[in-house]
Amino acid sequence: MSGLNELITSPAEWLSGGNEESEMVLSCRVRLARNLEKRPFPHSAGKELLERTCCEITEALVGTG
Repeated sequence: MSGLNELITSPAEWLSGGNEESEMVLSCRVRLARNLEKRPFPHSAGKELLERTCCEITEALVGTG
């Protein structure tokens, strides 16, 4: 995260808008996806559900080999 703080406090020359490089566009995208239907993310799941999910994933992986 220190890189982001540095970018905010002392932006690169091309971010200042003072030269021809300032026409550059900075874009960022984050996508979070998974194939665990109707299951909460780990931080929202209880210990039992996490263990059951882990077992189901392990069984599925073993079944593919």
